[in-house]
Amino acid sequence: MGEVYPIRLITEGEFDEFNAVTDRAFLLSPPSGEQRSRYLACLEFDRCIAAFDGTAKIGTAVAFSFQMSVPGGLAPTAGVSWVSVLPSYRRRAS
Repeated sequence: MGEVYPIRLITEGEFDEFNAVTDRAFLLSPPSGEQRSRYLACLEFDRCIAAFDGTAKIGTAVAFSFQMSVPGGLAPTAGVSWVSVLPSYRRRAS
C-alpha cells in the first residue's frame, strides 16, 4: 500500500503555513498585509483542509459557500478552490 497523508481542517493560526503551500505550488509571492487580511476575512476555516506529511503541510483545498439559482429557487452549494500540492509530492505512485 502507498503512503498515507492525513487530511484535516486547519485553524486560522495555521493560515500562513497553509498559504505558503499554495505560494510554492504556483510560484507566487507571499501575500501583502492587505491581501492576507482579505483572505482571512473570506475564508471559512471549517472548510479549509490540508494534507500533512508529519507536521508539514503538503497540500491544500478550500470550499467557498454560496447559493446557486436553480429552477424553483436557490440551492446552497460550494466552490472548490485553493487546491495545491507541493511539487515534491506530485505524481507519486501509490
